[in-house]
Amino acid sequence: MTTSPTLADAPKHEQAYQQGTQAYDSQDYETAFKLLLPLAEQGDARAQYQIGVMYRFSEGVKLKEGEAAIVHQEKAKEWFTAAAKQGNPDAQVKLADHILLFFENPKKATEALAWLEKAVAQDHAFAKCELADIYFEGITDDIASGTPVDKEIKPDPDKAIELLNSAAEQNSICALNKLSRIHQKGKYGIPVNLTEAHKWLVKTAELGNTDSMTMVGDNYANGHGVEQSDLHAYMWYHTASEITGDSNKPTPEMIAYGIVYVDHNAERLKPLDERMPSDKITEAKNLSRLWIDEHKPK
Repeated sequence: MTTSPTLADAPKHEQAYQQGTQAYDSQDYETAFKLLLPLAEQGDARAQYQIGVMYRFSEGVKLKEGEAAIVHQEKAKEWFTAAAKQGNPDAQVKLADHILLFFENPKKATEALAWLEKAVAQDHAFAKCELADIYFEGITDDIASGTPVDKEIKPDPDKAIELLNSAAEQNSICALNKLSRIHQKGKYGIPVNLTEAHKWLVKTAELGNTDSMTMVGDNYANGHGVEQSDLHAYMWYHTASEITGDSNKPTPEMIAYGIVYVDHNAERLKPLDERMPSDKITEAKNLSRLWIDEHKPK
C-alpha cells in the first residue's frame, strides 16, 4: 500500500475514480471495488477512504472461508490510516471512530482526539460534532472499560457547544439535532428552552430530515416551544409522509419475514383528519406542497 499518488495518466485515473464512485452510489459494490482498489494502491487518498468504507461494511468484498469479520475491520483501518495520513478529513474521522469503537490501545483517547482535531482544522462539520461529544463527556479510564488512557480528557461543555454551533452554521444535521436535544432537555449548564429547541429542529427539517419534520409536527400538535396549531402539525406530518413516499415501504423479503413498515406520520394524521374541517386540511396540504416545492433540490 503506497501513500503518495503516482498518477501517470491523470485523465484515465480520474475517469476510473468517477466510474467507481458512480458504481458505489448505484450499489454495484463489486464493480466499485474493482475500479477503486487499483487507485487506492496507487495512493489516491479518496479511493483509499472509499475502499476503507467498503471493507468496513464488507461491500464488494467477501470474507474468505474461515476468516473472521475482524479481518475486514483491520483492512478498513489500514486504508483509513493511509488516507488520513495524506490529510483526507473523512478518513481521519473514520479512523478516530475505529479507535474509539474497538478500544485498541492505552493511547486511544488522545489518538482519536488528534485525528478528529486534524479533521476539524479542515473545517469538517461531522468531525466537529464528534469532537463535541468527547468534550461533553470527557474520556476516563472508566469509560474506556477499565483500560487506562495515557491522558484523561476532562469534560469541556463550553468548547463542545462552540464546536456544535460552528458545525450548525455548516448545516450539519448531527449538530443541529444535538443542539435541539440539549435545549429541549436542559443539559451541560444550558437551561430548558423549548422555543430554542424548536428553532434548531426546524433548521434540521429544512435540510430534508423527515424524522425532524415529524418532531416539528409534534411540537405544533402539543404546543411545545411554539403556539399549538393543528394546521401546522398537519402540514409537517403530511410533508414528512410525502417526502418519505414509497422509500420505506416493505420489500417482498421484509414481508416474508413479517417486517411491517409503519408510517408514523400517517398515524399522527388520523386524529387530525377526524377533527379538522376539510377546508383546513386542504390548506395544510397546500402549505405542504408549497414547502416541498420551495425546499426540493434544484
